[in-house]
Amino acid sequence: MGVARPPVTTTPIRLVHPSIARAKRCVTIRRMLVLLLAMWGSRGGVALAQEDRPQDYRVARWTTAEGLPQNTINDIVALPNGELWLATFGGVVRFDGNDFRVVDIAGDAGLASNRITALALAGTDAFWYVTQEGHLGRIEGGRARAVIAANRSMPDVIGLLAARGQFYVQTVDGDIWASDGTGPWRVFTRAPGDGTGGFNFLTRSRTGRPWASFGQSVLALTPAGGGAPTPLPVSGLSVAGGIDGELWIGLRNGVAHYINGRVETLDVRPRLEAVITALLYVSDNELWVAGDGTVSHLTTQPDGTWRRAQLPLDLPDSLQIRSLSLDGEGNVWVGTNGRGLYRAHREATRRFGHDVGLGAVEALVSDGRGGAWAAASCAGVFHVDEAGNVEVVLGAGSAGEPSGCENGFAAAPGGDVWIRSLTHIFRVRGTAPHISRLQVTLPDEAGPIVAVPDGTFWVASRSGDVRHVDAERVIEQVALPGPVVSLVMAPDGTLWAGGNGEIFHIPGGRRPVERIGASQGMPRGWVRDILVDPDGTVWIATYGGGLGHLRNGRMARLTMTEGLPDNALSRIIDDRHGRLWLSTNRGAAVLHRTEIAEVLAGTRRVLTPVVLGAERGVQEANFGMPAGFADQSGRMWFGTIDGIVRVDANRFPLNKTPPRVRVDGIFADERRLPLDGVVKIPAGTSRVRLNFGAMALRYPERLRFRYRIDGIDRDWVDVGGQRFATFTPAAPGNHRFLLQARNEDGVWGAAPVAVELAVLPAWWQTGAARLAAVAALVVVIFGLYRIRVQALEVRHHERVQAVEQRRRTEAQASALRTQLEHVSRLALAGELTASLAHEVKQPLQAIVANAEVAQHMVATGHASGVEFSEVLHDIVAQGIRASEVIGELREFLRADHPEMGPLDLSQLVHDMLPLMRREFEDHRVQVRVDLVEPVPAVEGRRVQLEQVIVNLLMNACEALAHVDGPRRVTVSTRVVAGRVEVVVSDNGPGLQADVADRLFEPFVSTKPKGMGMGLAISRSITDAHRGRLTAEASPGGGLTVVMSLPTLSSPSEPEA
Repeated sequence: MGVARPPVTTTPIRLVHPSIARAKRCVTIRRMLVLLLAMWGSRGGVALAQEDRPQDYRVARWTTAEGLPQNTINDIVALPNGELWLATFGGVVRFDGNDFRVVDIAGDAGLASNRITALALAGTDAFWYVTQEGHLGRIEGGRARAVIAANRSMPDVIGLLAARGQFYVQTVDGDIWASDGTGPWRVFTRAPGDGTGGFNFLTRSRTGRPWASFGQSVLALTPAGGGAPTPLPVSGLSVAGGIDGELWIGLRNGVAHYINGRVETLDVRPRLEAVITALLYVSDNELWVAGDGTVSHLTTQPDGTWRRAQLPLDLPDSLQIRSLSLDGEGNVWVGTNGRGLYRAHREATRRFGHDVGLGAVEALVSDGRGGAWAAASCAGVFHVDEAGNVEVVLGAGSAGEPSGCENGFAAAPGGDVWIRSLTHIFRVRGTAPHISRLQVTLPDEAGPIVAVPDGTFWVASRSGDVRHVDAERVIEQVALPGPVVSLVMAPDGTLWAGGNGEIFHIPGGRRPVERIGASQGMPRGWVRDILVDPDGTVWIATYGGGLGHLRNGRMARLTMTEGLPDNALSRIIDDRHGRLWLSTNRGAAVLHRTEIAEVLAGTRRVLTPVVLGAERGVQEANFGMPAGFADQSGRMWFGTIDGIVRVDANRFPLNKTPPRVRVDGIFADERRLPLDGVVKIPAGTSRVRLNFGAMALRYPERLRFRYRIDGIDRDWVDVGGQRFATFTPAAPGNHRFLLQARNEDGVWGAAPVAVELAVLPAWWQTGAARLAAVAALVVVIFGLYRIRVQALEVRHHERVQAVEQRRRTEAQASALRTQLEHVSRLALAGELTASLAHEVKQPLQAIVANAEVAQHMVATGHASGVEFSEVLHDIVAQGIRASEVIGELREFLRADHPEMGPLDLSQLVHDMLPLMRREFEDHRVQVRVDLVEPVPAVEGRRVQLEQVIVNLLMNACEALAHVDGPRRVTVSTRVVAGRVEVVVSDNGPGLQADVADRLFEPFVSTKPKGMGMGLAISRSITDAHRGRLTAEASPGGGLTVVMSLPTLSSPSEPEA
């Protein structure tokens, strides 16, 4: 397949860069000529007819440089399915407007020769071809099939006709050979031997009847042979068939019409001056003829003549045109001898004034009669009538007239025009013209003008001065921050003005002006145009900032990111068919309002506008006051940098032919797959690519494609102009690839092309493999289950053993801890021996003394009475006291622990103080007791908590052993935040730095002979009671130790 390069456009386009600066008021030489013509016309106007001229046609050309296999196009056939096929000496070629696909002997065994000389239609999707040697074949679906082999005695074949089951070929010597397709070629008719030459053309009528021309005659062909010839006025060199019994015959310097046995020559104007070598019948009122390097379009006129418009092909006069064809889109295709392929079509857009000096249009308004008034930058005022005739109405800079530079226009009643030219307003009536000037004077600046139905005007100046004026005075004046470059009247009669990145709503009647700028989300750039809908929606065209949309106080912006073709906008026009037409630097863009609404609502990602660009005759937009309008007939008029463009919105879409999509190839990891039937995608394919195209012969570069894979893609995937799609294959199974194309005017194909895809499974994706995998998975799962169960059983056994071992260990630890506590108490008891002895000695001494008294009283006979009873009672009390001391010591030294119970910590402290009395006396310690009574009960074991209290008191006494001054110990209780605290403090030396952080660790002691277990055991006992044991330096020196336990009524707290 050959890839067509961009076609060579033979119609030159003159580009003029727009400018509205005052400095550019010079007049080009070409425009000066126009002005001289205007002056020569004595202000009556210079009429410049725009009929069927070369400028109305767009021509493109392709050669071998763009992909053709050979530059001689012997024949062209346009199939009903939209395909275009070319006969060349390099094979038969399909052209879709973008790509050339060559069918030749190298790639198709069904083709006997590359030298294709003629083609004939064989159906919707097929055609016949004949080679120079005489091989006849059929091509359908791009594949060739041989039908009749060449006859070696045949001269070179140059023509082919298929009609009524017969095939006729014309040879170079003028003979006609025939076949019914089942047998070989046979001579049908020999060339006449009367010296007029052989047969020189074959054709058929619309009903399929075959005809041939020779000399000055035409002949109807039948299976039995030729009938009686019909004479012609001159030799017929080409023939085209009309309806049955009609022929159109190309002559030397003319065209003849054969009907009902009569021949009459057409009256063509301008006259044909060429030998007609190719003729194409369109209708009884339209023909295409070619000869001597020219191609002309002939159309009938009301007076019976035929108007001729010659295409601007720029071919040598001696060049032979070999073939003409018309496709379904209205394009004319021209095959030349050695100069390649040409395409021509008449644009639906009409251009005016670009060839007569109109140049950059700075103002454009309707004349109310199907035409327009226009101003060109520094070149004057022009008028275009409905037929397209352009007149120069006013020259530039005439005294007392509009200057022709930076004019603002407004349509006036009766087809006239109001012109704001700097300081004055003029009314121009007719093309004669009659000019009147209003008395009101304006600032010496450029600016737009808006006509009010009551006959007054709103006029804006660039600096921001906005005035409502009538013919003589200023009615209202509004000062806006400049610049002001656009001014429009809304349907409700209010005014909108556009500046630089901001707009102004002027309600009139001296009401306040609303200013909308960047803080409200306005797009940046100069506001060149504003369109206000009846519902109050405001559309804002900015130069560089895209399209603004203001509705109910909410501003939105559309730019190229949202699908606009350009951000530089000059005009917005509503065509009353639900579409907006935007004049941009890239042409005219057509947007559907529904599509815009979907993008603004977020239900559509991007816009897909139709763009009429330079290739369709719409040049870059130019700033204007205004820059375009829609006339009464619904036609859009736009001012450009090179004249005026008009397009009929009622005919939109201009090309209603949907493109026919085709798939050219499917590749799996770069390996081509056959396209027959269901396409099988091999297992393991990582990437699939589909190459595709469409038959769009006029503007293939404007095609858009989209695809969707059923079951995979939720929405269409838009690939724009890209002609391939790549994707990763889905899971094994059957899928449908759907493909659609859109033509240059937004017309999508009626039904998408479907390609059936079968993604083959890998061995491990087959049913058997999956079944085996499931079975293996079951076995593995069961095995893993058994292993897991066994592991859990082992782990359970280990955990049971660990728990048992932990229980034994904890029991051992508990026993050891109990023994340690008991040993600690025994140690304390040893340290308290003196105190205990003193406590027991006192009641014993009292008992002995009282006993001696009692003995004496008995001996003296006084053993009765109250006194003796008191002695006995005192003996009993002292005995009980001694017993209690021994009991408390015994309880303190018990190895087992009683159950937990409620305890009064103040009472515990009170009970332990007598045990410590001798220690206090021996250490000369002054004890201060401050117990809170009563205190909330705590839960604990009495013996363990007594051990802690004794430990704290002993440590406090021993800490004062080396203190020279007064030795003081304070013991107190207090209630703090749901806890009862026992506080023991001394005025000793405090803690050494190396001991402070390890005070409660085992074997840490400050006493020379201490084991360092007292405070460690006290900490563990306190922790077991959900309490805290802390130590800190006393404020006056020494150490304070606090035992804190939760009350019975408070929740336990975590350890500190």
